[in-house]
Amino acid sequence: MHIEQAASRDKSVRDRLPNRRPAISTSFERDGARFEMTAGFYPDGRPGEIFLNADRANSLLDFLMSDAAILASIALQYGASLTSSDTP
Repeated sequence: MHIEQAASRDKSVRDRLPNRRPAISTSFERDGARFEMTAGFYPDGRPGEIFLNADRANSLLDFLMSDAAILASIALQYGASLTSSDTP
């Protein structure tokens, strides 16, 4: 069996954010839990990172929210869209 590696032209490239960038912070409540969210933006206004923290530091919910935000941030930096692919 022969396994081929993807051609380098097929690989996505991570578009890293600049060290200094605009950001907004907000807080919200969902199902009785409070969250803090910060979103960082590229100079052209596209979102590039998300930070989420639950009100109970070091709780399972805090860790899950933080990890989900890291995954979303990496996806955004690799070019994932915020819009649904099912939307015309």
